Amino acid sequence: MKRAVPVVLVASFLLLACGEKAAPVDEPQCRDDTECKGERTCEDGVCVDPPYNPTTTGTGATGGAATTSGGGGAGGTGPGVLPGPCLVDVKCVYDSDCPDGHHCNDSIPIPQCEELYCGQEGTLCSEDELCQPGLFCLALKCSQPPPCNCAAACDQAVDCGFGPLETCLNYCASHPAALACWCEASMLPDFCSQAFDCTQQP
Repeated sequence: MKRAVPVVLVASFLLLACGEKAAPVDEPQCRDDTECKGERTCEDGVCVDPPYNPTTTGTGATGGAATTSGGGGAGGTGPGVLPGPCLVDVKCVYDSDCPDGHHCNDSIPIPQCEELYCGQEGTLCSEDELCQPGLFCLALKCSQPPPCNCAAACDQAVDCGFGPLETCLNYCASHPAALACWCEASMLPDFCSQAFDCTQQP
């Protein structure tokens, strides 16, 4: 009867030892930088974001809103500047990552939420809605619309079926109201349907 206790203890120990499973070994998320998206780098098997510093132009505290340098250059020349006062300290991938009234500006080195209709001329943008009214996002910068004349308008209009080019130019020259309408519609994504409506101008 005295020998039953050690046997029971040994059996219990063996059952516990056999029932234990080896802890799963975590696979590294990455082995080198090429396996990480965008600017991220591989450190100790994990993809990490680069140091967050939105003040690559101008001055300001790290992690805060960037400060633009100068008053913004003319659109279409030189690199754009960060839309400092328009940014909020929220990194993003999608517009839905941003608070109401903001969209994700993915034209800046680390995409960040930006207030709509705030970007000054020369600031970096990824869509027209990030620029102040009257400006358009051209070549990733908030810019003045290009000058519009019959030649520029007909270049677009011919692609919509308003051709041949000489016919379009003749029509445009004799219909200034249509030209003004085409110029206004030239920056819209549905230009072709708008251009047809423009021909109904008196």
